[in-house]
Amino acid sequence: MLFITGLHCSGKTVAKNLILKKNNFFCFDLGPCLRNIFKKSSKKSFKKWIKKGESVYGDQFTDKVLVKYIKEKIKKAESKHKGVAIIGNRSFQGLKYIQNNLADPYGQDDLIVYIEAPDQVLQKRWNKRENTNLTVKEFRNKILNSKSEKDIKNIKERADKIIQNNCEFKKFKEKMKVVVKDYFRN
Repeated sequence: MLFITGLHCSGKTVAKNLILKKNNFFCFDLGPCLRNIFKKSSKKSFKKWIKKGESVYGDQFTDKVLVKYIKEKIKKAESKHKGVAIIGNRSFQGLKYIQNNLADPYGQDDLIVYIEAPDQVLQKRWNKRENTNLTVKEFRNKILNSKSEKDIKNIKERADKIIQNNCEFKKFKEKMKVVVKDYFRN
């Protein structure tokens, strides 16, 4: 499987939409997948649903439900896909759980790609996406210094590839094309 991870607004969704889908990857964007799973539950609060799940199933509740969801989707899928791409910003522990509990049905080796962008670029994208006006300092304090973002940075140390995405779209797209070629060479 191909794992695409990075901080919020680093370019994961761009990679999914422009590169991975065009190369017949079965893409799972973990944030939207988790929200779809939640919508099917009878709970009204996402946070309460997570807390209840963690109290019953442990800290890796979301990883467990995501693996189950992905397995079901793959089982029902057409065979036109050539690979599975998992997109999202998980902790390293969460990524390892998914990696250990979800075999690639297409026989590809796992490849972990970390997308990195400068703080100023992340902050600008965040403000646009969330319709906010955080300064770089406020963005660092509120978003980049959160526990989940620190967990994601730990993935960078263990990633197979690190891709720089500093607003040069054409270069980023070319780098992602190389990632896809390398993935299929394994």
